[in-house]
Amino acid sequence: MSDILGKWEMIKGQPFPGLWFEFKEDGTFQAELPRLVKIKSSGTYTVSDDGTIDMDQTKHTMGLVGAFTGLY
Repeated sequence: MSDILGKWEMIKGQPFPGLWFEFKEDGTFQAELPRLVKIKSSGTYTVSDDGTIDMDQTKHTMGLVGAFTGLY
């Protein structure tokens, strides 16, 4: 899990530049997209050795909650 810890931000050229995620050691995350009316989200996550991440987004400013899988 230590590979993902800390704050990550999408840069210009990615789908949502400025969107950041902060992954904490306790298995929680928070995220914010400040340029669009401060969209915020949070939840829990787990990572696998193959570089995948499973996120359970339990709070979101616009109600977009649920399970999401990705690569990091």
